[in-house]
Amino acid sequence: MSTPRVALVTGATTGLGFALCRALAQAEVAVAVTGRSRSDAEHAAAQLRREGHEQVLGLALDVTDPVSTSRAVTDIHRTFGRLDILVNNAAVAIDPRAAASTVALEVFEATLAVNTTGALRMIQHALPLMRTGGSARILNVVSHMASLGEMTTSTSPAYAVSKTALLAVTRKLAAELAEDDSDIAVNAASPGPVDTRMNYRPGAQSPEDAASTMLWLLLDEKVPSGGFFHGRDPLPW
Repeated sequence: MSTPRVALVTGATTGLGFALCRALAQAEVAVAVTGRSRSDAEHAAAQLRREGHEQVLGLALDVTDPVSTSRAVTDIHRTFGRLDILVNNAAVAIDPRAAASTVALEVFEATLAVNTTGALRMIQHALPLMRTGGSARILNVVSHMASLGEMTTSTSPAYAVSKTALLAVTRKLAAELAEDDSDIAVNAASPGPVDTRMNYRPGAQSPEDAASTMLWLLLDEKVPSGGFFHGRDPLPW
């Protein structure tokens, strides 16, 4: 039996990341569920297997550690032989009430290390394997706060700037892959407020509902590249 499409989702043991893994598995995609804790990743993967999804792998993955990201891609190559979908969902929000003029620089740098540099590190390690297949998809999960028009005092400076920088990574990478005539689409998407531990707003949607708004960027045969979306609606940069 041939291996189906294979996806790796970072930050996937709970919340939106886990909901994305479940939705992909329901679409008959083999999924690597990743998290910084190996036991948490294996527990989440076991939950999906109990739901009847056999091709699910739990992997320890710290996007700030180049050895960890390289090992995760190697494990996927060894297990599945391919990687078709990468979702950069891992993120931290550790400055919810800070101001740009006073935010602790170590907090700012730690946020960028996960939300921006970590995502780019994951892309760089995954791309060689993704290039060996046919069409592939990279999705960077961001936020409405990433839009420059949303840069107000109500947004967390480190988190907002890190996600705006990830938008820039999205555009640069999409342009580079287009010049290579590659069939790898790279996009960014904001799910909007989601009921997870990172959310500070009431009335947020469920992780499952949020995940459903992004699936088309991962599963549709024809998708744009270099876009910033909420659902199917483009968002202003």
